[in-house]
Amino acid sequence: MTNAKIRHTALTGSSMMAVALLAALPGQAYAQNLILGANAGDNDIRVVGTGQNGTASRVFVGESGRGTLTVQGGGTFTTSDSTYVGARPSGEGIITVTGAGSSLRVDPTLYVGFDGSGTVTASGGGAISAANGVMLGANLAGQGSVTVTGAGSSLSSGSYIYLGNAGRGSLDVSNGGSVASTSVFRFGTEASGIGVATVTGTGSSLTAGSSLYIGDKGQGTLTVSNGGKVNAGPSIGIGNASTGVGTATVTGAGTTLGTNGTAIIGNFGRGDLTVSAGGSVSAGGNALIGYTAGSAGTVTVSGSGSSLAVSRFTQVGDAGNGTLIASGGATVSLADGFAIGGAASGVGTATVTGAGTTLGANGDVAIGAAGRGDLTVSNGASVTARSNAYIGRFAGSTGTVTVSGSGSSLAANGFTQVGDAGNGTLTASNGATLSLAGGFALGLAASGVGTMIVTGAGTTLGANGLAVIGSSGRADLTISNGGSVSVRDRAIIAGGAGSTGTVTVSGSGSSLTVTGDTEFGYSGSGALIASNGAQVSLVDGFALGVTAGGVGTATVTGAGTVLGTQRKAFIGASGRGDLTVSDGGKVNVRDDITIAGQSTGVGTVTVTGTGSSLSTDLFMGVGERGTGTLTVANGATVQTGGNTVIGGRATGNGAVTVSGAGSSLTAGSFLTVGYDGRGELTVSNGATAAGQSGIFLASRANSQGVLSVGGRSGSAAAAAGSINGTIFMGQGSAVLAFNHNSAGYAHTGEITSNAPGAGNIRFEAGRTTFNTNGLGFTGTSEVLSGAALNLNGSLGGSLNVRAGGEMSGVGTIGALGVDGVVRLGGNGTIGQLSGASAAFNAGSLYVVDFAGNASADSIAVSGTATIASGSTLRVVTPTGTTYRAGDRAVVLSAAGGLTGKFTLEGGPRVLSTFLGLRDGYSATQAFVEVAQVRDFAAAALTANQRAAAGGIQSLGAASPLFNAVAHLPNDASARTAFDALSGEIHPGARSVLARDAYRLQQVALGNRVTGDHEAAGRVWASGWTSDGRLNGNGNAERLDSDSTGVFIGGDVHVGGGLRIGAAIGYDEGKVVSRRGDARADITRKHILAYFDGDLGGLTLRGGVGYTEADLKTARTAAFVSPVLAVSQRLSAAYDGSVIHGYLDASYDIAVGDAEIAPFANVSMAAAQTEAFTETGGSAALGVTKATNDLVLTTAGLRLNGVSLGAFDLSGSAGWRHAFGELDAPGTHRLAGGSAFTVLTTDAGRDAAVLDLKVDWRPSANFSIGAGVGLVTGDGSNDRRGSVSLQYRF
Repeated sequence: MTNAKIRHTALTGSSMMAVALLAALPGQAYAQNLILGANAGDNDIRVVGTGQNGTASRVFVGESGRGTLTVQGGGTFTTSDSTYVGARPSGEGIITVTGAGSSLRVDPTLYVGFDGSGTVTASGGGAISAANGVMLGANLAGQGSVTVTGAGSSLSSGSYIYLGNAGRGSLDVSNGGSVASTSVFRFGTEASGIGVATVTGTGSSLTAGSSLYIGDKGQGTLTVSNGGKVNAGPSIGIGNASTGVGTATVTGAGTTLGTNGTAIIGNFGRGDLTVSAGGSVSAGGNALIGYTAGSAGTVTVSGSGSSLAVSRFTQVGDAGNGTLIASGGATVSLADGFAIGGAASGVGTATVTGAGTTLGANGDVAIGAAGRGDLTVSNGASVTARSNAYIGRFAGSTGTVTVSGSGSSLAANGFTQVGDAGNGTLTASNGATLSLAGGFALGLAASGVGTMIVTGAGTTLGANGLAVIGSSGRADLTISNGGSVSVRDRAIIAGGAGSTGTVTVSGSGSSLTVTGDTEFGYSGSGALIASNGAQVSLVDGFALGVTAGGVGTATVTGAGTVLGTQRKAFIGASGRGDLTVSDGGKVNVRDDITIAGQSTGVGTVTVTGTGSSLSTDLFMGVGERGTGTLTVANGATVQTGGNTVIGGRATGNGAVTVSGAGSSLTAGSFLTVGYDGRGELTVSNGATAAGQSGIFLASRANSQGVLSVGGRSGSAAAAAGSINGTIFMGQGSAVLAFNHNSAGYAHTGEITSNAPGAGNIRFEAGRTTFNTNGLGFTGTSEVLSGAALNLNGSLGGSLNVRAGGEMSGVGTIGALGVDGVVRLGGNGTIGQLSGASAAFNAGSLYVVDFAGNASADSIAVSGTATIASGSTLRVVTPTGTTYRAGDRAVVLSAAGGLTGKFTLEGGPRVLSTFLGLRDGYSATQAFVEVAQVRDFAAAALTANQRAAAGGIQSLGAASPLFNAVAHLPNDASARTAFDALSGEIHPGARSVLARDAYRLQQVALGNRVTGDHEAAGRVWASGWTSDGRLNGNGNAERLDSDSTGVFIGGDVHVGGGLRIGAAIGYDEGKVVSRRGDARADITRKHILAYFDGDLGGLTLRGGVGYTEADLKTARTAAFVSPVLAVSQRLSAAYDGSVIHGYLDASYDIAVGDAEIAPFANVSMAAAQTEAFTETGGSAALGVTKATNDLVLTTAGLRLNGVSLGAFDLSGSAGWRHAFGELDAPGTHRLAGGSAFTVLTTDAGRDAAVLDLKVDWRPSANFSIGAGVGLVTGDGSNDRRGSVSLQYRF
């Protein structure tokens, strides 16, 4: 409002008497204007007494001089026009309205300090009202002061109140006084205006019917204290216009400042709001702190009990500068959300500090919405966002959140976004807690930059939802100095194309745990750096480089640093993945590891340094469908519990290098180099590669597999490493290359081809001793110029000794082609070499030692042998050899015929592992007679193999089966034949029958007659399913069994504590052995009688039963002999039975409402199978009738009667010991042969027994139960699940 103008034109009554007392008059009326203190005059009017009234049109109190108007004692004074108190600059006006019932009524406007000095006091219940408005300090020179004090004292306006319009105005409300306007209430209305108000004391109040502006265009100060109350209708503005400066202080318990609408602190100007010592401020609408560009607003809430409550949205630094400070136990409650730094020009700062200090918001929270926002939580304070939280939300924004100190916390129930499209930073330190229930994301949009730091011992971040570090923008998560981050959902690092995300975990005690799967570089570039003893647990697996455009890297470095997962790990799934493990770091994977999983995937893994390791309990694939590289160096180790495959699928390309002393690659099962794709493995400089079940090269057609010892095949030689395990050459292009610079390298382990002609062995450099069985190898071997092969075993296929190459040693080969040198024993040592064929080409040299008495180096081939002209045989006669007439030694024999000759001949050979050649001759070649040189049992390693070998031996040479075994090439193939022919599934099935009796007793009788002994009777039904395992013992193969069945029974109370009952049952199951694909399908019928006796705490239970079993068996007897390929599917059907019983004693001990009962149990079973004969081929067995007795004793503790509402919980734990025939011997016989005894696996004598059952009793007479059981021991494992129904009557 502009400066007010006085509207009267003439002054009257200027010479009135000094004091006009109206106390004795019924009333006094002034026709036009009443002027008190005209010019330099001094006039007073008093209106005293109930019923005494004064009226006037327009009133001037202190027009140019000093004027006083006093209304007291219940008197009233009424004007029909405006009243001016201190009208002219020289005027001084004083109005006092005091006493209950006393009143001053002005219509329309009351001016206090119009151009002069005005003072108005309402006290003792006095009331002042203005129909239109009240203005204090109307014009620049005006100074107005109003005091409203005492209960019932009031100042009211039918419209506005301006406190310091263009001049200075002050208002004091105390001791229960009240001030109210029906419209706007302004402090410092114009730029020159200064308005100051104090509302203090219980019951004191100031009410603005419309907006309350503190520092509208000028300066405004409001102090509310000691229980005073201020309320504004639709809004409060502190520092309203650009020139406005407003300050509001709310202090003391019970002191309030509130509005039904919006509160603006710094609208266009500067506003300060302080809430302290238990004061409270509330806004029914929004709260805006630093609302417009150029504005500045500060809100300070401090002290226990002090509060700020906002019902709608709160902006701190909306477009201007905003500050919110909560401290000392204060409470800030924001029913909706809030933003700090709302608009692009906005700068907002919020500080929440001190134990018990809280800030809570029910809606979305944005720190740096479009501008700059800073939130600090410290010294035990807490901030809670019950919806989403954004830090740096829109492009161009900057948001920073710092949570520091033990007890300090930030909680967000919704999703938290740090660097949504702007720049966001969230830091937790020194023991602070972050709880992000809905998950979080860093760097969401392409423009977003998100940073999260969790540092210091005890500092934690927990997220129940998804974690994204770099959705489409840039993100960094740093965990250090003992900080901890836990994500109970998935984590995605660099999710979108073009995004970057980095997770750094550093220092002992620092940890990152992700319960869901974790993806680094989904479509962007994601990285993990773990170092210096940090722990990273990615429970549900992780992937590096997920999609074709994704790039993911992980670095695990430093002693004690561990990256672990319970599930799979993908390095280069469809994109690019790099994993580096160094300086003692460890990566542990419980499931598969896949390097380059898809055709577009590129995966690189480097494990280097002593103590560094990569391990998986299961499978590892290098170049599964894409291009994968694994480097193991400088003493690092890589270990897989299952298969390792290099070059898995047709598009896969895998390369593995293992180098350096102490470096190792170990596959717990097979190590495959080239499964369907291309694989390459290089082992050098003292490193080791091993496949516990063997090493496959080029497993399938069109695959490629290269295994190099020393330097890579075709490249420069290097120091050798070692390879352990049987090598299987597959159907593709398989190469085993020895390219080393050692003179004494030895290779051990069997080599075999899985397809005819499969595999190539290349001796490229160095001297290699072959201490191996390679008879199963049918591919091609080459000894190249400068290389040497010393054979000390066997090597099948084709062996070519190229010019400049040398072969020496003894053993067995396939086809031999010689352009270089063959030197067998040497130095008087006799060497024997057998093979399929031999060809000595021109220029070749054959060196033999001949010691007489049929003793010489010899080569014996089953096919043809050719000796080209120009081939040389060098015969060395050892010193001291005595030759006798008739001594002969064959150095080369060819069953298929010999063409050409050396200058000398000699040498016997071995045809098979059981047969040799004795003297026998042909026209062109000397032979030895073929005879059995060792018993079949000599090749056996186990009791069952020896027994089967004896049975086969007894058939005699006329038997085709005997001959098939006799011609087996090696002991390993003979053992395979013995195992195939033993028929160990039959005693195994009988053993399971005996052991299952215990299982059936537990299923049928478990908790059947415990408790409730007084029920007249009951009927019950129980169904179960179970599976079991009897581990292999080195003699017999592991047995797996399962069964599913049902029991139906009932029992009655016959007196005292005795119950008796009976049950019948039926089940179906099977017993499976992996040896010979053997199985026995078993169906059983059961009958059981049982009793239960309660002897006052001692309970005796027992029963006897009979089981009738039908068994159907099938097994495959298969092995390949040079003379006969045996593959027979043998079957039989026969009967079996089990007589079994049990006795159980327990003693009940009450523990509260429950009971514990020590118990002892003995179970006896006699399993019998009838005699039968298999059908299906010459390997069919006749099996005699057999019985297997088994006694099982169990001692332990039961728990009964644990009630959980309508549910009862019971269980037991015990230790079981077995007596009797655990290996269930059976007597078998091949047709035409002698009987032999075969044993099943010894299942172990001791086992732990665990049972747990839950019964639901929907009624007193009916219950439904479910139970599980486990028997586990040193040789067996049995699991059982059951459900039951029981009805009592």
